[in-house]
Amino acid sequence: MLWDGTNASPAVVSGAERLAQSGGVPYIRRSPEEFASCFDGLTMAPPGLVPQWRPEDPDAVGMIDAHGAVAREP
Repeated sequence: MLWDGTNASPAVVSGAERLAQSGGVPYIRRSPEEFASCFDGLTMAPPGLVPQWRPEDPDAVGMIDAHGAVAREP
């Protein structure tokens, strides 16, 4: 399983920019579409690229500005 922060939330992007300006290590957040390109050539397992792994249980993960997926080689 691969998770990464995304730029779906303007507030989170702004916070990441402030952190980098303060001398922190820059963390470049990608769009969900850019992140999906990491899985090119692989077969994604259901439910595919999602912002929340267990949508039937909203308390399991909470709402985060990240996406994740599981994939395997074809």
